Amino acid sequence: MKKLFSVSVLSVLLLSGCIAPDQPPEDMGPPPEEVLRSAVTASQLLESASIRAEAQLRSVDFSGEAITGNLTMEGEMADSGNALALDVDVQFTSAASEDGSALQADFQVIVLDQDEVYLWLESLTSDGPFQFFDPQLVQNFVGTWWYMPPESEAENARIAPDPRLLHAQASIVSVTENHGADVIGTTHVYRYGVSIDPDKLSQYLMQMSEQNGQPPPTEEEIAAFPVLGSTGELWIDAQTGYIHRLKWRLPNIPSVLGQSLTMDLSVDISDHNGQHTITPPPAYETFSPTRMFGTTGTTLEAFPDDRIVDSFTQPASTTP
Repeated sequence: MKKLFSVSVLSVLLLSGCIAPDQPPEDMGPPPEEVLRSAVTASQLLESASIRAEAQLRSVDFSGEAITGNLTMEGEMADSGNALALDVDVQFTSAASEDGSALQADFQVIVLDQDEVYLWLESLTSDGPFQFFDPQLVQNFVGTWWYMPPESEAENARIAPDPRLLHAQASIVSVTENHGADVIGTTHVYRYGVSIDPDKLSQYLMQMSEQNGQPPPTEEEIAAFPVLGSTGELWIDAQTGYIHRLKWRLPNIPSVLGQSLTMDLSVDISDHNGQHTITPPPAYETFSPTRMFGTTGTTLEAFPDDRIVDSFTQPASTTP
């Protein structure tokens, strides 16, 4: 099935404050479904925000050896999520040998209108007996802003969640536990344990298909969505309905890293509808796929795997 819509992951800032907050309300708050409806409305009105995301990933390669990873993203979004500017750090470690293998990447990314992507590679290193790429090739990319044209693979890199993903968060969940009032920084929030509701997910995907002029997903495609079976928590502003924090345990994500991938994701959102302006870099070069091939014929792979974020909005492929 075609993608119902593009998301970019990802994601968001821990709120902090130096002023001691007032005491939160003593009661458990209004009915959770009322608060979720408020969050759906607020997500549709969200224009900009600061974002920070952290993820811990676990998998095994095709030989059964453990693969672990850590991902952090920090930056901002604007223009209703169509514009993003993020600093990203990715680390993967494989236990495929006694010494292990590790990959680490630091980069910045600017996304405008969701398909205008600029990438700045700060560093990309690989240690251990299995090299993921040609080190000499990497030097051709470091220290330059690259415009990634739509025909390149980078077009599909989904870096961080935009308001439509936040809309999905509030639209497709059911509350499994009401933790009542809580405080993040100086903001009163309601905290809920949640899980993906299959019926709500089906209705949401039908709506997105209709809005995008695409055929509705089949029952098999809906049942194949990796997020089914996921559990998490949402922290929703008691006054505005904005989501300030979300956490998810995603147990079964298809990945090129090996077998299925388990991810613990934590996202913090702050400065909702603050002053955030994102523009293209002042100077850049246009990326060409031919630059991905070194003298040994090795290819520079793209990280992180965009299917991690796509798991919230796209079913797993049922085609062999």
